[in-house]
Amino acid sequence: ELVHSRRVFTYEDTAVIVPNSDTPYSFVCLDLRAEPYVVSVPAVEKERYYSIQFVDWNTFNYGYIGSRATGSEAGDYLVAGPEWKGETPDGIKGVLRSTSDFTIAIIRTQLFGPDDMPNVAKVQDGYEVRPLSTFLQKPAPPAAPDLDFPKSNAELAKANFFELLEFVMEVSPPGPEEKDIRTKLANIG
Repeated sequence: ELVHSRRVFTYEDTAVIVPNSDTPYSFVCLDLRAEPYVVSVPAVEKERYYSIQFVDWNTFNYGYIGSRATGSEAGDYLVAGPEWKGETPDGIKGVLRSTSDFTIAIIRTQLFGPDDMPNVAKVQDGYEVRPLSTFLQKPAPPAAPDLDFPKSNAELAKANFFELLEFVMEVSPPGPEEKDIRTKLANIG
């Protein structure tokens, strides 16, 4: 489910390391295990910057949609996990491939001034995220099994670091750059 901010972040907001004061954010987390998702963007006026940054659980930025990357026209983009082997449906402008089954999309929409927030909200309301089966109007595939996500906050991350690391490593396949470090971690249990 897309979550929109209808305000400008300040230095007190820490969800993003350095939030922009002129781009309200929207966020969506995707579980790509059962099927890909389609991210649809509305037509956005050419003078308004917007971007959708895709970050996988290996912390790689693996794709962008937006005024600089794909233009200001409306479009549908497929976001797929590492195991997906399906055909790209008609009407899809691009495919973004995550190295992990879980991913986050960070959406920024330019704000021209305090009176512009209703226009930003209109653009934000035009962003749509739906499973591929919904986009194709077909039955959904079987759901992925439930995961027992470990509880986490700043203190638990310190106290249970290796438990959290193990969970993330189980759901994030290693890239070639991680094989050696993962072997070393396996040696220590």
